[in-house]
Amino acid sequence: MRNEPTNLSYKPAEPKRESGKGAIAALIIALLLVLVVGTIIVTKNHKKTVQNAAILESQKLELATQLNQRDSIINEWVLAFNEIESDIKKITARENMLTLQSMNPEISKDKKQEIVREIEMIKELIDQNKKKIASLNAQLKNSGVKIASLQARVDTL
Repeated sequence: MRNEPTNLSYKPAEPKRESGKGAIAALIIALLLVLVVGTIIVTKNHKKTVQNAAILESQKLELATQLNQRDSIINEWVLAFNEIESDIKKITARENMLTLQSMNPEISKDKKQEIVREIEMIKELIDQNKKKIASLNAQLKNSGVKIASLQARVDTL
């Protein structure tokens, strides 16, 4: 037997550098995937937020328009109420004047004609007020606005 030198010494295997490179590549791919998915989610959420903001802005404008219309209607009603109340004061004043004049037992023809004219003017004012009240009632019904105090005031007039 021949003695051949035996090489019994153990040399550990060198770590594979490729497996380390593969792990880093996998991490980079995973990171890129997370970034892409995150970007897509953020973009979709941003689009929804923009759409919601547009819807809210549209609703705001619509409500502002409705509010302006309601205010305009209320202003018209208040003006009409003031006119009617003014006419009622005129009617009352003329009625009082007629009452005083009619108490005089000696009424001349001219006074009688003046009283008749006053009565006709009172009648005309009453007719105008009835038309205004009918118009207010129609506006109130057509407006869709339910304001109990305005309806009560129209009913009172």
